[in-house]
Amino acid sequence: MLAEKKPIDRDLEKNVVYLKEVLGVGVSFDVIYREFYLGNKRIATYGINGMNATHMITDALKSLFPLPSETHISADVLRNLFIHKMAIQQAKIVQDLNEAILNL
Repeated sequence: MLAEKKPIDRDLEKNVVYLKEVLGVGVSFDVIYREFYLGNKRIATYGINGMNATHMITDALKSLFPLPSETHISADVLRNLFIHKMAIQQAKIVQDLNEAILNL
C-alpha cells in the first residue's frame, strides 16, 4: 500500500482523512495528530508518541507565527518559513503522503 505514490492533495481534509486511516489515529496511542491555524491556514501535524521532535515542531511553528486568524498566508510563504526557520534536522518537506508516513 505504501509503495504506491499518494500525492498530497490541495484539500487538507482529504489528506487528514487518509493519514488518520493509514496511521491509526484514534486507534493507536503511538501516533499523535495535532491541528492548529497559522493565520488563515489550517495546519495538521503527525508524529510518534514519545518523540520530542513532534511537540517541538508544533510548538515552534505556533511560536514563530502568532498570526491573527484573518491574516492571509500562502503555502509558498509557509514553505519558505519552514525551510529557513525550522532548525530541526529530522523535519523535511515531501510531496507524497506515503513518503511522509515512512519519514515519521
